[in-house]
This record gives sequence, structure tokens and C-alpha cells, in this order.
Amino acid sequence: MPFLVRPTREACASCLLDDTPKVPPSGNRHADIAIIGESPGSNEILRGVPFIGASGQLLSQILRTVGARRPDFWITNAACCMNRGIVLKTGFIPEAVVKKQSIQCCRERLLGELNLVRPKAIIALGAFSVEAVTGIHGVTKFHGSVHGVDLGLLATGQPSGQITYVVPAFHPAFLLRNRPQFYPSVIKAFQRALRASRGQLD
Repeated sequence: MPFLVRPTREACASCLLDDTPKVPPSGNRHADIAIIGESPGSNEILRGVPFIGASGQLLSQILRTVGARRPDFWITNAACCMNRGIVLKTGFIPEAVVKKQSIQCCRERLLGELNLVRPKAIIALGAFSVEAVTGIHGVTKFHGSVHGVDLGLLATGQPSGQITYVVPAFHPAFLLRNRPQFYPSVIKAFQRALRASRGQLD
């Protein structure tokens, strides 16, 4: 699937990951819910599809658990390039720094894309994805909560009059790093997003 909104040349030129492979979004262009990851991994780069590695398999399992189907969602990443540590002449830049910078450079593309899809709810997986859409920092404190945003206002500066509900949640990769005890709370966060997409706020 092609990009709905491609990163601008200016944004890519200012990014440490410029000229690296990019992974476009996938899924239902008219979805009620969008799922945002942080950045693609090696499997995603190889096949050009988001969330198809181990984290993607767990994501599909989570969706089945809440009675949902992956094809019904819009699935994208806050950054469309694979993050990694980078060695420059001036020294080594760790992956966390590269990720934060790449997501900042990709934010205009992400918000433009979401503004075209106009989902009723967004599940933001991981701290960087949460910050890219809501501006709030961290996922642990806000996991499973609901935050209203105007995608039109964020993307264009002009209010759209439509509120999209963002539910922060732990990233599947976090669960895979020996954190299975958080799985039930992730299920609850997804269920809350499903209800929010139907206008059922609790």
C-alpha cells in the first residue's frame, strides 16, 4: 500500500535516518480505529508492511482476544524508518536518541495521514507514539486512559470540529520483553478504544 502522505524532502533531509528504507501504512483506509506503533523492525523493512514481526503477531493475538479483525484497522508507525544506533564521525548516537528525532521529523507526515483517515479512535502503542499524537510524555502513567484530539487542528492548524479519542497502551514489544503480567491491562486498553470508537466513554 502506498503512503497516503509521504514524508517531505525537507523532513527526511533533517532526519538521521534519511535515505533508509521506509515502510508505508496498511489496513482499512476508512477504519474507525487506527493503531500507531513507534517504528518498523527488520521484518517490516524486508516486507514493507508494518507489524508483521513478533510484535505484529502479538498484536494480532490481542485483536483476536478483543473480538476484532486486523483488516478492520488502519495500522501505521510514528516513524516510517527502522531505528537503530548510528555511528558518525563525531561519535555514536544511541537508538533512543535516533528514534526520538526520527519521530519528530515524521510527525507532520503522521498527522497528515491520520487527518485523511479520520479514525474515531487511535490506539497509540509506546511512549513515542503517544507523544507524537497527544503531546503528553510517557505511556506508563497514561496507559489505558482516553484523550481527545482534533486531528484537523494538529495537521493543518484549522479546527475540524471532530474529536478523535486516543488511548495510550504498552507496545507489544514491551510485553515480549518478559512483561506478560501487563497483558490483561493491554487487553483492557484495546477494549476501551473499541468502546470509544462507538462513542462509549467511561
